[in-house]
Amino acid sequence: MYSRMKNNSTTQLSLRKLFLLSILFTILAGCLCATAAADTKGSNIWDEEQRMPSTYNWTPHLYSGFYFDTDSDLYTESLEMTISTSGRTIESSNARYMTEVEPARFAYSDWGSYDFIAWIGKPYFAGYEKYDSGDKNDTAYFAKSNVSTLSDKRLYEVLINEKSERKISSGDTHNLENDYKLRISDINTNNREFRLTLEKGGSAVKNETVSSNSTFVFEKSLDNSGSIPIIAVHVRDVTDGKAVIDGIFQISENSKDVSSGKRVDAMEITNVNNTSIIMKNPSRIDLSANRNITLMEHIKIQVGDSSKLRFGLISDPITTAEKKYPSRSSVYDIYDNNMKSWTGRSYGEFSYIWSNGMTPENLTVDVKGNIGRTLNPKEISYEVLSYNSSFNYSDWGGFKSVRIAGDEYFAGYTAYNSSEKNNTTNFTSSDYNILEKGLISKVLVNNNSSRSYSVGSEISLGDGYALKLNKIEGEGSSKKLNLTLLKNGSAVENASLSENENYIRKTTFGEIGGVPQIVVRVGSIFVGSSSTEINISGIFQISDNTTDVTAGRRIDNMRVEYTSRTGFYLLNNDTIDLSRGRDIRLVGNLSLHVADSDDVRFFFFNQNGSTTQKSLKIILPDMVYPYQDIDIRVQASDGSNWINAEGVQVRVNGNSIGSTNSSGQIQYTVGESGTYNFSAEKDGYTSAFQMKSTTDPEKNLTMTAPLYIFESDSFLIFVRDDSYAYVTGASVYENNVLIGMSDENGSVSVTAKAPGSFEYKATKSGYGPGAMSQNILPYGPYFAVTNAPLSELEFFMNQRTKIPFEITNVGKEKGVGEVSISFNDQNTTKKVTLEPGESKTISYTVKPLTAGYNVITVGNQSFAFYSNESGKPAVPWDMLAIGGGILLLILVLAGGVWYFTQKKRGNQKTKKPAKSTKSAKSVSAKSATPSKSKSSKPANASQKSSTFGFLSGGSNGSGSGNSGSNSGSSSSKPKPKNTAPSQSSKSKENTHKFSSSNKPAELKNSQKKARENQEKKGKL
Repeated sequence: MYSRMKNNSTTQLSLRKLFLLSILFTILAGCLCATAAADTKGSNIWDEEQRMPSTYNWTPHLYSGFYFDTDSDLYTESLEMTISTSGRTIESSNARYMTEVEPARFAYSDWGSYDFIAWIGKPYFAGYEKYDSGDKNDTAYFAKSNVSTLSDKRLYEVLINEKSERKISSGDTHNLENDYKLRISDINTNNREFRLTLEKGGSAVKNETVSSNSTFVFEKSLDNSGSIPIIAVHVRDVTDGKAVIDGIFQISENSKDVSSGKRVDAMEITNVNNTSIIMKNPSRIDLSANRNITLMEHIKIQVGDSSKLRFGLISDPITTAEKKYPSRSSVYDIYDNNMKSWTGRSYGEFSYIWSNGMTPENLTVDVKGNIGRTLNPKEISYEVLSYNSSFNYSDWGGFKSVRIAGDEYFAGYTAYNSSEKNNTTNFTSSDYNILEKGLISKVLVNNNSSRSYSVGSEISLGDGYALKLNKIEGEGSSKKLNLTLLKNGSAVENASLSENENYIRKTTFGEIGGVPQIVVRVGSIFVGSSSTEINISGIFQISDNTTDVTAGRRIDNMRVEYTSRTGFYLLNNDTIDLSRGRDIRLVGNLSLHVADSDDVRFFFFNQNGSTTQKSLKIILPDMVYPYQDIDIRVQASDGSNWINAEGVQVRVNGNSIGSTNSSGQIQYTVGESGTYNFSAEKDGYTSAFQMKSTTDPEKNLTMTAPLYIFESDSFLIFVRDDSYAYVTGASVYENNVLIGMSDENGSVSVTAKAPGSFEYKATKSGYGPGAMSQNILPYGPYFAVTNAPLSELEFFMNQRTKIPFEITNVGKEKGVGEVSISFNDQNTTKKVTLEPGESKTISYTVKPLTAGYNVITVGNQSFAFYSNESGKPAVPWDMLAIGGGILLLILVLAGGVWYFTQKKRGNQKTKKPAKSTKSAKSVSAKSATPSKSKSSKPANASQKSSTFGFLSGGSNGSGSGNSGSNSGSSSSKPKPKNTAPSQSSKSKENTHKFSSSNKPAELKNSQKKARENQEKKGKL
């Protein structure tokens, strides 16, 4: 522990020196972010503001994503890019990736060499040179002929290349790659030999007896390269009843195609020969701010969120060396990169502020000339400056922090200022600077969780702390959350918080008290009939345990030389031995790796990986509407910057919807109205949570387009709202790809692509989304029903109705085809020939079998109509025809019967005149008394009445006929006036209106004519 001796004059002199150093240090800190002439030769980040050359070359020395065996100094890759700052682009063919074949020594060096090539960060096999005992180092000991897989445009990944001694007992196995396995058996110690079996998938593929100092080789035919060795095993000896293996080489049996023209993400292979491969970008690369761009497989371009163009190469570790030394710094090499200073531009674990290019960490090896195997005390300096870091819950603003090789530490708060809300702390009105007092505290939690919890939940924090959500107190706007802060299970304090209120736990650091240590943002509180939800929007926590960075303090192999309110400065305290193959811890997790090489070659790395948990945050639209497609963006923080995060798994209400793309985005279609819980997860990062409730839109979008569209047609899509008013500024998508924004007429111009079905949608903030499907038709004739007047017709069950269909050729060419019609599982076709635009009408008669809706299909169009159960009665014309025929027959027969009956009666009257005389006498006897009734109609009226009675059923015909007949008989022979009436004449007295003496003249004439007619009939 360093202690200051204020009464010592030497100490006072040192303090005066420190004061001068403080001034110099502050000036230096202010200049770091503004220096335009900084040396950036060893930088992985290209920075426009640093006046870097427009054509820049990345090599494995600068970028850890390229393959680099630092022990053997083996590397073959480079990437050169020419940058256009004005357009923030890399134009077509201006990104050039090149890799070349190099001879590489087997790890078991007695085998010689093989042809090696690195491809996008991985080691690959490219061939063998036939063994030549006179050139052992550059040929392969077990190669029987020359092999060049690159001549066949094929590469095979090197899976194992190692020299390490293994002792294997009889019956034991040793696993290789690709499901291969070595099995040892029948060890003969006397003869120093054993049985070596190579298995794949449990089956033996080769076995032989091997002896000490021999090589076991397995060959296999690969593609067009013929049979080549893919596995070699060197047997050193047999000792103590065990087989000793000290060398293994294996390549993959699965090839990588590197043919010219093959696309690899944003790059394309343009040239391949036996010695090299070249790729270029066929299209422009957009370097818009705050983007991650997949260049080729795992290699990406990260563009900073800045008005000035700043970008670098990033990647995930993929090789064994990279996983052991993740995110290594640029490599010091006396021949290829002899830079002796490292910042955030050259070491990814050091902090780098993308917005202004500031590099708060700077490590320098202060050695004149080349670096040797020993570094003396104070030859390594490490400068750490504080900077403003953002809370992940952005409403809180920011705080002061420092980073030590990837680990973030709290340095202080700045009192809130509304005009500087991003750089000041929202929840404090006082300044707190613990760095000024020589202290820093590790940041344990920095979340914008926006996560819902139920009553009784316990939220785990760092350093043994936890929050217990006890209960909800009060109701309505007065409700509060009652919580307890726990430390190792014991209560520390209780608090009651309203909605949108901060819980703040304060502590004392050294001489500074009242420093917020734990801050929790309580969001909404929902109390339902059966459940309760408490939204926690953000959590921030710093450690109880501070790190002392006062001057003189020793931390690992470094000692603090100076501390101020803006940073501190460390020097190596002891001599550092750079012997080959060593890993040396400097301070914290900041370590140095020395290559196992005759040449001094080293790089910096994080010994245990970054112990500061990197954070994620979810960015959603301000308003989310039901059934809307939204873009979810996820960003990751390295403690100083927020960068769009790729490969983050996103869940909605617990269900995975996929992973984010290179821009940190993923699309999601919202369902019905409600609350949605979003989460983002990725290994090595603190998960993010956010809850969002939907907002019901005031209006919805609708989309219209022409009914028939053919390939290559240009057409307009119109976007309107519920009131049919045109909507300007709506985003229109075709198969989820943005194709334009609607203009002042609500339209977007579209050119139809190849035939097929396309999905279109329109979105605009504040509106419910619109969508439609559109079929693009092939060029040629196309028949369609353009008029089907079903609404003008009535349909009834079991009744026939004829439907006319107007068929039009809406296509581009004349067509001859058959129009298919389908109804009630019955199909028919009608042949139609039409010129473009011509129409014809075809008819089809339907007979619905059921009441309700029915569907008839014409071509590929379907039409529905409604059939009533009953309506106006159907006219059974067939039955009417049959019935009418029968009725006519009956009438004819009845007429015939009547005719012959009448004829027969006439004949009978002619043969029996006595009866008629008798009847006349009876009538005459009665005529002495005049009738009081009115005169009857003449005889012809009685005959008409008889005819009417037949047509209407013959009900009165008999009486009238008898009356007429009787009148005729009495008129022929008048009765004497004094004749007494007979008994029979009395019974018919009331039927006779006139006697023979008082008949009117008209009646007499009528009767005379009747007698004449009767006589004529008799003669006939």
